[in-house]
Amino acid sequence: MRKLIALVAFVLPFVFAPPAHAAVELNEIQPLNDFEVFIPCADQTVTLNGSLHVLLTFTINDARLVGTDHFQPVRLVGEDDAGRTYHGVGITSDQFSASLQNGQFEFTFRNNFFIIGTRGAPSYKVHEVFHATVDARGRLVRLGDHLWITCR
Repeated sequence: MRKLIALVAFVLPFVFAPPAHAAVELNEIQPLNDFEVFIPCADQTVTLNGSLHVLLTFTINDARLVGTDHFQPVRLVGEDDAGRTYHGVGITSDQFSASLQNGQFEFTFRNNFFIIGTRGAPSYKVHEVFHATVDARGRLVRLGDHLWITCR
């Protein structure tokens, strides 16, 4: 009987939990023109033109606040001085989460932005992951940033 009472006490809050109010705040393709990127291993600046998919979400319920953003190039293309084509690809995103009860906060940033060369042109790749956690007392308890770049 005690196990049944414990099980009901555990499950009951989930059955009657208030719904989360999730929303996609923005989901659209925006122009991205005259975007200049220096390719160090080619000693060239490439001007890219195309679009950028932008997605922003926001969720709030009684206990948590969560948000995300997502940026992804769409048909982002340019040429160097030698006429070689480059394509901008990858995803940059952020995610944050905060407690509305005790103030704990987490933030993560991910960037995988690549300028891919064709016809023998080098490719330039930027990768980064950053994360921070602040506990309920306002102390920074986790901080990390890992960045690496390749160009070949």
